[in-house]
Amino acid sequence: MSRFSPIAVTGMGCISPLGNDPDAACDAYLQGLSACRKLEEPWASGRDASLAAVVECDVESLLGEFLVNRLDRCSQLALLAARQAWSASGVGEHGLPGDRLAVVLGTGIGGQSTLIQQYERNAAGARRVHPLAVAMAMPNAPAAQVAIELGAHGGAHAPVSACASGAEAIGWGQMLLAADQADVVVVGGAEAAIHLVTMRGFAEMRALSCRHSDPEGACRPFAEDRDGFVLGEGAGVLVLERLSDAQARHAPIEGVLLGAGMTSDAHHLAMPQPDGLHSAKAVWKALRCADAAPGDLSMISAHATGTSLGDMAEARALQLVLGAATDQVWVTAPKSGLGHLLGAAGAVESILTLKALQKAMVPRSLNADPPDPEIPLRIARHRNEPLSPQDRHLAIKNSFGFGGHNVSLLWAGA
Repeated sequence: MSRFSPIAVTGMGCISPLGNDPDAACDAYLQGLSACRKLEEPWASGRDASLAAVVECDVESLLGEFLVNRLDRCSQLALLAARQAWSASGVGEHGLPGDRLAVVLGTGIGGQSTLIQQYERNAAGARRVHPLAVAMAMPNAPAAQVAIELGAHGGAHAPVSACASGAEAIGWGQMLLAADQADVVVVGGAEAAIHLVTMRGFAEMRALSCRHSDPEGACRPFAEDRDGFVLGEGAGVLVLERLSDAQARHAPIEGVLLGAGMTSDAHHLAMPQPDGLHSAKAVWKALRCADAAPGDLSMISAHATGTSLGDMAEARALQLVLGAATDQVWVTAPKSGLGHLLGAAGAVESILTLKALQKAMVPRSLNADPPDPEIPLRIARHRNEPLSPQDRHLAIKNSFGFGGHNVSLLWAGA
């Protein structure tokens, strides 16, 4: 029997390159739009790495000058997404005690832009750096700021597990609920690292796509000619409650978390384990939570960054998991149009997955042709693939991070 109690998602918030709320982002996703573009900023001119997926949002008008001047962009985006999710959940109207509310909000890099800006300010002869420079740059700042905003006294936690951070935060949220450490947990991830240093670092690793003449076609997960990802930014936040609690208060339920699996490759700081074994074990753990079989899945939202090694390792992992069902379960790769949001990816892509399940649709993967003959997955390449609207569908969301962090989440539609 499963020991994993189902967890309801009662609110979602999203600030992303594809749209600045969950519905807008999902609509763009299902329309096959791409947010990847060539940067026009002077620092990106003439450089090898000049493609990105940027959030188009007037942050100052939404947050006000006071907060904008005291928060790194990573925290700014997190706070905006958290406000959306909290408002949608309706939890604040029910007098929840602050000590029964917790926050788990991850990031891969955090406030790096603040550190770089303040270093440049100091080098230019400024009299002093910003008095809150350290507080703005620390990786736990997004979680702390959301906790301050919501009055969450049940804990403010900040998983830092590279590109798996947002997904890991969701898994930790479930564990807090299961351990009765909280009744509501606000979870997710945020990232804002589109900067010269980050871009050049990824470029030197040959992790970024170099298709500068074709930004929208640059990120090509699972394609034979893939050459890297397009860096993005954004934030995704979900409000989690025990399913029984959400039903008792007649809360809106966006979807249900049925399982979470976490493993570590313990292989290399930047490269995935080539055979995908421990990535597969994360998926198996998630399925086992709900006593589900691989053939029960309707779709897999792959991590699929468009890198040669990463996509191949994930494909091998999925073949291990699916076995005979490899040609039956649809696979989609959201980063092809969304960009790679690093620590925010798992949370934003979970929101897109839940929205797709609500619409009984598997979104197509952009730029997935020509297919890699060594990756025999059932990838939605040319169109959105419809699912039976009367059935309840299950989906795996994979997130993998530098350092060998593997997280798989098992979602069910509402």
